[in-house]
Amino acid sequence: MTTTPSRLWEEFMRFSPLATLDVRFPSGEMELSSRLLSLLRLPDESRPTNFEQWHELCHPNDHKEVRTLLETIHHSHRTALSLTRRFFCGDGIYRPLRLDACILRGPDGRPLRLMGTETDLTLQRLQERQTAAWRTLNQELQKRLGELKEGEKRAADNWRAAESERSRLEAVVSLIQHIPLPVRILREGDISFQSKALELLSLSDPEIETWLSAVEDGDIRQLHDAHGRTRILQSSVSSFAGFVLIVLFDISERVELEGDNLNLRRILQRHAFRPTSEEAAPAPEAPAFWSSGAADDGIQMADSALDALTNLLESVLRILRAPEIEQAFSSRSEQIETLLGSVGRTELAVGVLGITSSGKSSLINAMMGERLLPEETRATTNMTVLCRKGGLRAVDICYEDGKSERVVGSDLTPRRLEELTAERRNPGNMRGISRIEWTSPAAAIPQGLVLIDTPGIDACELPGHSELVLRRILPTLDIVLYVSSIRSPFKTADLSLMQAVLEGNQRMILLLTQIDLERDDIEGGRVILSRDQKLASYVRELRQNVSRSAIRECAIIPVSSRLALKHFYDRESTEWRASNFEPLLRQTALFREHLLRYGVTLRGRRALNLLRHIREDMEAALKDREGGDDRSALLRQTARIRELRDAQRWVSAEISSVRNEWKHALSPLPILSRFRRDVETVRTPAGLRERYQRWGREWTELMNRMTERMDRAKLFCGTMLSRHGLAPLDRPAPILGPGAELPDIDRYVRHRATEIRVRGWFQGLGFWPEHKKSVQLSLDTERLLQDCEKLLKERLEVLEEHLNWWENIMRETTCDPLYEELAREEKVLDEARKNVADRAASRSALRGAATRLGEIERGLLRLVDESEFPTEKGQADLIPPRASDPTSPPGEENFFTPLFQAIAEQSIQTRFLSLPAVRRRRRIVLLGLRRHDSLRLLSRLAHDAGLTDIPRTPEGREIGEDEWIFCGRIPPAIPHSSLRAPSSILDELDLLVAPSDSYRGEAMDPVDWHDVFGEWLPIVHLDIARVDSGLSDLARAPYASALANVPEWIAASAHGGLFDSRLSDLVLDVPERLASFTRLRGFQGRMDWFVYENYDPRYTDLIPLGRQVDASSRDEDLETLLLLWQESGLDFVPPLTEQRLRLCLMEIRERSRADSSRLLNGGEASRFSGAEQERKERRHLDAK
Repeated sequence: MTTTPSRLWEEFMRFSPLATLDVRFPSGEMELSSRLLSLLRLPDESRPTNFEQWHELCHPNDHKEVRTLLETIHHSHRTALSLTRRFFCGDGIYRPLRLDACILRGPDGRPLRLMGTETDLTLQRLQERQTAAWRTLNQELQKRLGELKEGEKRAADNWRAAESERSRLEAVVSLIQHIPLPVRILREGDISFQSKALELLSLSDPEIETWLSAVEDGDIRQLHDAHGRTRILQSSVSSFAGFVLIVLFDISERVELEGDNLNLRRILQRHAFRPTSEEAAPAPEAPAFWSSGAADDGIQMADSALDALTNLLESVLRILRAPEIEQAFSSRSEQIETLLGSVGRTELAVGVLGITSSGKSSLINAMMGERLLPEETRATTNMTVLCRKGGLRAVDICYEDGKSERVVGSDLTPRRLEELTAERRNPGNMRGISRIEWTSPAAAIPQGLVLIDTPGIDACELPGHSELVLRRILPTLDIVLYVSSIRSPFKTADLSLMQAVLEGNQRMILLLTQIDLERDDIEGGRVILSRDQKLASYVRELRQNVSRSAIRECAIIPVSSRLALKHFYDRESTEWRASNFEPLLRQTALFREHLLRYGVTLRGRRALNLLRHIREDMEAALKDREGGDDRSALLRQTARIRELRDAQRWVSAEISSVRNEWKHALSPLPILSRFRRDVETVRTPAGLRERYQRWGREWTELMNRMTERMDRAKLFCGTMLSRHGLAPLDRPAPILGPGAELPDIDRYVRHRATEIRVRGWFQGLGFWPEHKKSVQLSLDTERLLQDCEKLLKERLEVLEEHLNWWENIMRETTCDPLYEELAREEKVLDEARKNVADRAASRSALRGAATRLGEIERGLLRLVDESEFPTEKGQADLIPPRASDPTSPPGEENFFTPLFQAIAEQSIQTRFLSLPAVRRRRRIVLLGLRRHDSLRLLSRLAHDAGLTDIPRTPEGREIGEDEWIFCGRIPPAIPHSSLRAPSSILDELDLLVAPSDSYRGEAMDPVDWHDVFGEWLPIVHLDIARVDSGLSDLARAPYASALANVPEWIAASAHGGLFDSRLSDLVLDVPERLASFTRLRGFQGRMDWFVYENYDPRYTDLIPLGRQVDASSRDEDLETLLLLWQESGLDFVPPLTEQRLRLCLMEIRERSRADSSRLLNGGEASRFSGAEQERKERRHLDAK
């Protein structure tokens, strides 16, 4: 009796310790050995019974190997195979199994049986990873050994180099000791060596050692030599290769000559010599070495306080960099590190801040003694300018790419600085300048203080300026000089900047600029409001605005930068005293006298303020970390992961079910066998057509059922995803591939007519001849079967490819989101578990850090209290003396003077009524940031200055700030209060005064501005003295959008006198900026100007007069315009005198020529190369 191979294999499966399987084809039934079943750990109800169920246990990412296995079995002649894939086991783990099998095939190559073994590769994979880890560790050790050998070699080379350097240093020391100048070389703060001349000098003056310990470049020292003569030494400090070289030069003779030169300049100035801003730079003032005097008695105390402050800040930095809290307080660590870097700085940073065009650059020019920085009505400075007192008149330009440039001598002109710093010449900082440093020996600021000019904030369409000031410059300042122009109200931008200064706890001094432009208000020949009263009112109003920011200690000093610059070298003149710069200079001298103590105190206050914010952040973090139920959160996260795993298995099973169903339905052998049986019984073409049509209907029904089943599976998968808050990935919708449908039989036959005749499907097929002879048709069944079987196979292959493609797409779009979400949730669970463990330690670390920071805060409080410094009192809020007023009309008053003055004051009414818009519309609404400006216009038209005080109704009731005011005949529909006004030109007009733009109350909420402007002519008061800031106010106004659609409106300003010293700005900059603003925001209506000062409306006529001047205007054209001014009934009464108007027109022509020249030469961009220029322009557009 012989044993068949099947019998042997079954016995082998029964007794072998290997995991074996046996699959029989085509039924797909399979048998698994007991070892394989134990390896899979599957329960009885989950064990696979056929080959298809066996493949469903594969990992979804290993379907490619499964397809390879199936192709090898069914579509090749191989009899053995081996492949590895991951199988799902009953314990929820995918294990790698390697299949080694042989295939028994029949005579036709079809598979009959598959017998093989499954080998678990888990242990093998683990051993391979361990081997790779040991191999990597060995390579790392070899690398470290090589590095140690290289380090030993470098150490030997360094030792030899140090020996060589020592021998060279000994030669240098011998050389320096014999230099006749006092020389000292330091390294890391210790004295390395010094010359014998300095040793002798130390013996004659023991205090010079203390002075040399804190000396800086340019410091002055006064001493007496062996003959009793006073000598002046100036230090020169330079650094190189880790060394500091200090050399003392005797400048006694130079100081004496400079003093004589300064006295000579003062004598010349007293004889009417007045240098202008366009002349060469003034001679440097004598260094004020005597102002510093001897060394401060408290210098040792200041040094110890500086060390204590440094140690406290380092302690705070160490606490914040603890691993438990470092990540949560990284930004605070950077702030402490920045402050720590500024503690060792011996200079005090004095920043000049304010709204755009408030006079910051003018103040800097006055402090430096010459006009170099540009001064314009529009936004001017677009970068930081550092100004110091130094021994050389120069400007250093530092670029963003690290390059630098120095401008000295005749090249250092106002035009050169304007090209670098002005927004008009260097828009968006296209030149890439990081900062500019300006030094001048004649500067009024003492050494040890650096004055910083900053861009103005609240500039229209320039938000980058505010970001630069608030985020980068303000935190580095020790002292703030806040500049505010007269007649300019505090705005939201002022209050936000004040709040930023308050948060930084910085010392601030308020400067009220342009006081020289203020004059007495005269009505009817009498003074109704004096200049001193107006200045006192401005100071009082500014003090009230400052109190709104909760800033208590703040001095207010009214100054005039124009008078100070003009009489900078004539400190005894009345004009210099009228500029009121002396209190400011005394305050800066006080800063210099107690430089170290000021630095410790101011930076200590900033550190104390920052430390309080850090402690508040820690308390908030403690409250946040103490709340919440950690255990419930972990349970919810675990349940979420379990649900995602179940959903992933359901979705994968649904996709596998669709694939298995249609894999079986699209099997080609049963379909082809059925087709052959149906066609073999056909004997006529009519029968063939009938069978073919029936096959077409069945084929269509098959594809419909296939598509419907796929849609149901897709809907099920989408429901599972949406149940867990997920969405399928965006992939193209599944569609049938091309050529899946069966062709029409008639069209098919006609298309293949010639082929049919040749191949003989219908042996008697022919075409109807002209005599219409019919032909008997017969059918070649065998040939038809061959061609149709080929066609069916092609269609079945198309559908099978489409099924595989659909399966891959569905797994990518539905399974992958579940896998990714599951991975994320598992990662979150791990992090949550770690956080639960770390939170307890973090809370204790935060409590300990807060306790230590409290101790440091108390130490800082003691340090600041002990470092008190003297303050300058009695100078703030004082009105400066009156200077000679060049705008006052000459001549003595007589009996008719008040009458003539009253008649002249009627010109403002005549000019206002002559405006084209006013001639057409007599109902006017007055708007603006301040209602005071609207009342000012109302009082001038009524010729009653008392209306600018507190407005009252005819019954005497005071009208509130939130009420609308009406004066006229026909009252409006808006709730309002009538104004008590005298009989005047107002009887011909209906005037409505709105609350201020900044007011947001019930009176402004229900207003429909489109309806208001449809009935009333809008007159908007703008802050044209700070035109960019004024346009920002207009953009934020509640009526801005409605104003863009009115047919006509009037832009007004009650402060034309602010342009008396810069009339060209009123003609060029203000209209140009407003035109750009209206064009960008789509304003459609016509706009008129009305600018006046008190009862003088001539500023309104100056604008159209100056706009007629261009680059081609000649001197004769300018004289013609002056003659036209006079013939129009306008006089040359100050401040608009004939000479001042002529200079204004000439300046307009020169500026127009300069702009035209830049355009003809390709503009400023011609200085840059092509690629760099493109980059600069792109950055400029991004900034805009």
